[in-house]
Amino acid sequence: MDNKLQTTDVVRAFIAINIEEHVKKELCLLMNKLRNDDNQIRWVKKESLHLTLKFLGNISIFQIEDIYKKLQLIADN
Repeated sequence: MDNKLQTTDVVRAFIAINIEEHVKKELCLLMNKLRNDDNQIRWVKKESLHLTLKFLGNISIFQIEDIYKKLQLIADN
């Protein structure tokens, strides 16, 4: 099997920022209060909590570097 990247290879991508640990702890406490056996919510683990700024959807893996560079330019301003 060939492991080379293909132009059809895509990833599900989003732009997000990390949440500080003390905020994650508070969110977990709230999630535990809301959790019950009747709902069909898929709760995320504390390590995976983040704030999504923009969901990009499925993008070509070849776009990642360009998006990263543009975000770096924005962050530097």
